[in-house]
Amino acid sequence: MPRTETNFIATIVQPHSCLLHTTLIKHKNMTAEFVSNVMYGEIVEKVGMSPFRIMLAIQNRYGYEMSYDMAWRAKQLALEKRFGNYKDSYHNLPTLLATIQVRDPRTVIHIDDYINEKGDCFLK
Repeated sequence: MPRTETNFIATIVQPHSCLLHTTLIKHKNMTAEFVSNVMYGEIVEKVGMSPFRIMLAIQNRYGYEMSYDMAWRAKQLALEKRFGNYKDSYHNLPTLLATIQVRDPRTVIHIDDYINEKGDCFLK
């Protein structure tokens, strides 16, 4: 660098011109939880939506592929967020039946439940 000049160019930024020959097909953040959050409204609105349709929608939106298993799990997570899981539904059954009986006094409900050695309550 000449001593008399005060301005100089250290680098010249060139536009990126090389192409990736192998684009990423899968993304590490593409999880079933992410997909269930993104697709929640559609999955809940169309409960019968197949995992293949979820896979197609994600590929169209984000350009990433996902496995059938992940799409199926994403659907289950979204439905579980909306409707609860089987264990919760089973646990809420006595309350639901009691509410039905209050609204229609002619309803007869008989529940046989027992507790196993682990302390879990089961309905017969």
